[in-house]
Amino acid sequence: MTTSTSDADARIGDLTLAQWEALWADVPDGFTGPHRNLIGKSGLYRAIRHGETVVIGKSSGKGGSDLKRRVSDFIRPSSSGRDYDAGEFLNANHDTLQLMVLVTGTGRSARELAAALKGPMLNLHMPRRNVPANILAGVIKG
Repeated sequence: MTTSTSDADARIGDLTLAQWEALWADVPDGFTGPHRNLIGKSGLYRAIRHGETVVIGKSSGKGGSDLKRRVSDFIRPSSSGRDYDAGEFLNANHDTLQLMVLVTGTGRSARELAAALKGPMLNLHMPRRNVPANILAGVIKG
């Protein structure tokens, strides 16, 4: 989906990364809210602690795994679907984290757009809970 060669003006879908970045929306009740407005929507979620982005993830949007279901998954008792460091961290700290979402829409094209946005957003924010340690170490040294 990226069609331009320069990072500054690379387009993901119809927008640049900077334009997508401006579309993150705060979710007032964080991970514990009802999230009714996220039913059926695809996109990214972002957990923030003390002003630092610590996790970025995406909903697949298919098979009922919309943004509502994905962010609600981190507060339920069962560990299904979160048997990895970032998921365990979100579950243990969900009540202290700020939640933001970047909705890409509904349907297949929205799922593809969310998938295309995840990598660039990870590169932009470098969240410590889902950036591979070797990459993070290189950034700290560099």
